Amino acid sequence: MRAGTRERLTGACDTLIAIAAVLTIAATHWPWVQATLTTTDPDMMELPGQATGLYAHGSLWIVTGIAALQLTLLLARYYPGGRLRVPGDGVLLALGSGLVCLIIAADIIALPGPWAGSYAIRDNASFPWWGKPELLDGTTLVMTMSYGVPVAAAAALTSLISAIVSPGPPAILLYRHGDNLKETATN
Repeated sequence: MRAGTRERLTGACDTLIAIAAVLTIAATHWPWVQATLTTTDPDMMELPGQATGLYAHGSLWIVTGIAALQLTLLLARYYPGGRLRVPGDGVLLALGSGLVCLIIAADIIALPGPWAGSYAIRDNASFPWWGKPELLDGTTLVMTMSYGVPVAAAAALTSLISAIVSPGPPAILLYRHGDNLKETATN
C-alpha cells in the first residue's frame, strides 16, 4: 500500500472512530427503554415511562469511559510532532471497540435494571424482553427499545470495523537506530 493511500485510509478510519465514540457517549444519555404500565389498581405506584441507557444499565458507564479514552488516544495520535502518541494505540483502539461492542450487545439483551424488580414477583421474564406484554398481578407491562439503542449499536459496530480495517497511524517512519527499532511521527 502506498504511503498516501495508507494515510488517507487511516485518517478516514480515525475520523469514523472519533465520530462513533462521540455518538456512543451521547447515545448512553439518550432514552434506551420505554415502558407502558397499564393497571386496574389506582393505588399502585407507576414505574418511570422511559429510562436512559445509563439509568437502565450501569455497565454503560464503562462504555462511556472507553469511548472517552478512544478520543484521547486519537487526539494524542494527531498532536503536532507526535510527542503524545501512545505506542500500540491502534491495538488499544481495536480492543476498546471490541469491548464496547460486547457490553452494548449484552445490555441490549439484558433486562433493564429499573424493571428487573417487577419480574422478581414472577421469577421469570420472556426472552427477548422488548415488545411483549407481560402480565404482572393485574397489570400489564410493555417495554420497547428507544432510539438510543440502535444509535449505540451502530456506533459500536462502526468503531470496531474501522479500528480493524485501519492500517495504522499516519506518517510513521520506522528506522533503525543502533539495535533498537524506533518510531517517530513525521510532519
